[in-house]
Amino acid sequence: MSRSRSASSWRPRALWLDERGATAVEYALLASFITGAIAAAVGTFGGAVKALFLKIVTVWPN
Repeated sequence: MSRSRSASSWRPRALWLDERGATAVEYALLASFITGAIAAAVGTFGGAVKALFLKIVTVWPN
């Protein structure tokens, strides 16, 4: 990397216009939203699934 490019990359406008890390940030946000949706689904349906499995276990013959 040349010295002039290195110096220009530290200017606020150059940092604002630089999109090199944007894709990584977008993927991180997407992954966090998916993780939140999974956590919400498990929290919502977790009790119902547990009750279903307990019902199956009690009905299942030994």
